[in-house]
Amino acid sequence: MALGATAQDVLWMMLRRGTQIVAVGLLIGLVGAATMTQLLTAMLFDIKPNDGITYASVVALLGVMSTLAIYLPARRSSKIEPLIALRAD
Repeated sequence: MALGATAQDVLWMMLRRGTQIVAVGLLIGLVGAATMTQLLTAMLFDIKPNDGITYASVVALLGVMSTLAIYLPARRSSKIEPLIALRAD
């Protein structure tokens, strides 16, 4: 913002970068979960090994919560005056 960006530009930049990291993490987690499910099939009782509803609900819940965890600090930081932020330790 000290170089001319608006508060909304800073907010969207932080959201975009954060959600990219979250998307990569969710993808890695899905692959890991699918792999581990195949290895632990003998321990699952009354559950299909590839339950799509469970995968989708976990991904949706983690996606919403992590986006909220990115948005709240990003919104707060976009409201800080640049001069005060530059003078802070």
